[in-house]
Amino acid sequence: MKNLLWLLLAINSGTLISQFPHCPKFHVHEWKTEAEFNSARDSVKHISKWLNDTPLSWEYEQRTKANLYVLTWLTQHPTMKWQWSTRCFGPLEDHLDLMYAFLHASLYFSLTREKVSDDQREIFVMQSMAKKIEQSKKYDELSDWKDLVKAVRRNKELEYLKNCKGLH
Repeated sequence: MKNLLWLLLAINSGTLISQFPHCPKFHVHEWKTEAEFNSARDSVKHISKWLNDTPLSWEYEQRTKANLYVLTWLTQHPTMKWQWSTRCFGPLEDHLDLMYAFLHASLYFSLTREKVSDDQREIFVMQSMAKKIEQSKKYDELSDWKDLVKAVRRNKELEYLKNCKGLH
């Protein structure tokens, strides 16, 4: 019986460990030309997906390096520029982990779906951020994101966005 319990614990811990993948491989590169930036697009897309799909505390050291890689590409790309409003996403400027989560989700969505409405991107970002907030004891206990998380749980993201923007 004791051996069976240990076996079940081992299997369960293996499941938890394999629940999230390792970060995709990437090489730090100092992009200079638009062609170099464009050739890194798929890599940036895969890494931003990984950053978006994994908890904030997952593989912290690798996550930090991947974050730098993605944000460098995002902010220094010579021709691709985005303007994303954080207005409906709480005080992100005071919580860098969630600001990065916002940027990762926005970038991943923008790189995989080019011709969609801003509302569609914001709904995707809301869903991604709600998951991160719920996975984090630190953020889940703060009231700043309760309405956002509640809207996602109830599938009322569009209504939340309209209320936030004063369109309702």
